[in-house]
Amino acid sequence: MPIFWQYQDRQVCYSEKLIQEILTAIRETGADLVYAPSVFEMHPDHRVLGMAVVEAIRRIGKAVHVALYEVGIPLRPNQLLDISDLTARKTAAMECFVSQNARQRYDQHIAALNRYRTYTLPASVTAAEAYIVIPAEELTNDPLKLYQSEHTRQKALGLALDSSDMPLVSIIIRSMDRPTLSDALDSVALQTYPNIEVVLVNAKGVDHREIDEWCGQFPIRITTNHELLNRSRAANIGLNAAQGNYLIFLDDDDLFYPEHIATLVAALQNHSNIRCAYSGVRVEYYVDQQLQTVTAFNEPYNQHRLWGRNFIPIHAMLFKQSLVTKDHCRFDENLKVFEDWDFWIQLTQHSDILHIDKITAIYRNYGYSGLGLKQDEAF
Repeated sequence: MPIFWQYQDRQVCYSEKLIQEILTAIRETGADLVYAPSVFEMHPDHRVLGMAVVEAIRRIGKAVHVALYEVGIPLRPNQLLDISDLTARKTAAMECFVSQNARQRYDQHIAALNRYRTYTLPASVTAAEAYIVIPAEELTNDPLKLYQSEHTRQKALGLALDSSDMPLVSIIIRSMDRPTLSDALDSVALQTYPNIEVVLVNAKGVDHREIDEWCGQFPIRITTNHELLNRSRAANIGLNAAQGNYLIFLDDDDLFYPEHIATLVAALQNHSNIRCAYSGVRVEYYVDQQLQTVTAFNEPYNQHRLWGRNFIPIHAMLFKQSLVTKDHCRFDENLKVFEDWDFWIQLTQHSDILHIDKITAIYRNYGYSGLGLKQDEAF
């Protein structure tokens, strides 16, 4: 019976998480032959899945073979399989592929490829499939340079083959262990950008709940603190722990839309002289957990206006790590409020700031900070 892992189209990433899932499946089933798409495939999901399977079997090292098959890019196979008596069954299976066949006649392409593969076989063979079959123990030597040559080819074309070809983004979450933390993490797990780490700063102390080590496909690292941290101290701990080329904050009661990180990274990559970028944020005000008002922060950037008031929510801005490591921008731990505003003003001393006129995140104001609809006047 098929088992579906619920990966979305074009969201399959070459990652330790995927490799571990494949290893678990092989061990639980006791499989000694694993079919996988070729690492030369054009479709990125096919390619990275093939790479992950090859890496999983390489780690097993014995008693398992991988059979790489072709879909869109022909192989140089080392084995041909006669499927003459299965063509009707395969045709019927391809007819189930209704949505894709409506775009492109993949069923006819596959049938033509299977017919072509009989070229060197006896005339009685009317259809064949081509494979590269490799035993696990040979994968250590990288036969045919399956990974290396494809990786080099794709990088030469300017394409990202796996997540390590793209800059790492560190998402820093200062967590007070609110119930909304799960929502915030879910919004990170849905990010379409493939290379993310989550740095979760335990600002609550000893009573913080246990956190899983994965946020979807992205790893989570949680700091071990045994005392209550104010927002500025927690932010600096997060900056110290972050390993990404780009950094961004997300409070544990706010949300990213799925394209948030991808949008900001693309903007900075297209403006190499700028090290900070922010997008628009939908603002939802809550009173007694009920949504009362919806507005937005989406103002064009103006340095003088920013000196007068903050119009950039903390999770709207992505910035390069060099602003922290080289220019020594830090959160002022004497500030109990407006620490993000002060941090933005520091960034303006070292870089222009780019505004992307698009709403890609949500700021949910429950009044936890003492601002918004439930203001603490003394604070």
